[in-house]
Amino acid sequence: MLGRKNLGALLLVFLVALAIRLLFIFELRPSPYFDNLMIDAASYDRWGRDIAAGDLLGDRVFYQAPLYAYFLGGAYAIFGRDLLAVRILQAAIGSITCQIRCSLSADTRIE
Repeated sequence: MLGRKNLGALLLVFLVALAIRLLFIFELRPSPYFDNLMIDAASYDRWGRDIAAGDLLGDRVFYQAPLYAYFLGGAYAIFGRDLLAVRILQAAIGSITCQIRCSLSADTRIE
């Protein structure tokens, strides 16, 4: 069971992880690599735009894992093709995974 102290620690883990990720995003933003997508990123971007436009299954066999393309399609449907919004969503999801990992490690600690 999570006490107030543990909830505070989990919130701190989330906020620190999110701050580090957001710092990286905003440091990368002026770089030409922020908007110029290459290889896999460009492929997923194109696929996500197709999904956001309503083409959920496409006409070709999946040669890449489709979950990320559907994530992008959903994000594009909500925010438009805004790479900053997508990267902030990814930062939040990554921060949540840090929080989950911390929570799991606290639950399995040997005393």
